[in-house]
Amino acid sequence: SRTLAGMARTSWVPEAAAEVSQANDLWSVGVLAHVMITGLLPSVVRGKLASGTAARMSAAAFDLISALLDPNPQARPSAAAAADHPWCQKTAIEGPPLPSLRLARACIGAAMA
Repeated sequence: SRTLAGMARTSWVPEAAAEVSQANDLWSVGVLAHVMITGLLPSVVRGKLASGTAARMSAAAFDLISALLDPNPQARPSAAAAADHPWCQKTAIEGPPLPSLRLARACIGAAMA
């Protein structure tokens, strides 16, 4: 559903009413990475990233973004674990190099700081 300023409700941190935490920040990193790779806000259905998104990114990117967008904040990876994910460790980008992929990886690295 649409809400303020046309933002999809699924782009909001599920525990937004709770205290600020690293898990909140990592949800945001997942949303940003998804937008930078696909150009679309993520759609989380019943706690899972919509499978139609998988066609728009590599399997490794889908795996990481799915983990970052887990509705359960305790189940999300830490910033260190996200930075150690195989997608963040890749030195070669599949297909044409896109600046947004490098930026998405940099955002995850920045979340560790």
